[in-house]
Amino acid sequence: MGLQRTAVRWKDRMVQVPHRGRSMTRREDAIARLLQERIESGEWKPRRQIPSQRRLAAELNASPGTVHRAVANLRERGYLWTLPHKGSYTRPPEHWGKAAE
Repeated sequence: MGLQRTAVRWKDRMVQVPHRGRSMTRREDAIARLLQERIESGEWKPRRQIPSQRRLAAELNASPGTVHRAVANLRERGYLWTLPHKGSYTRPPEHWGKAAE
């Protein structure tokens, strides 16, 4: 199976997100990059709650599991922290790129 692309709406435009057929492991990486761009651009301010994973999944036309893995990726790289049953929050720039504590 070759590399395929799926259109995802983001910032009022369509963005092509790569994936390989049924195996979407690269798709969560692409979604993580989109969310990381929102954080780095300042669209999502530090220490603020981001939209729920369910809401992001609907916005990005992705499964909740794919968004969950993308958020986990950003959490591991220091861009987010998550409080159980409360949501995920952006971290200040000094934490970016560092492993989650």
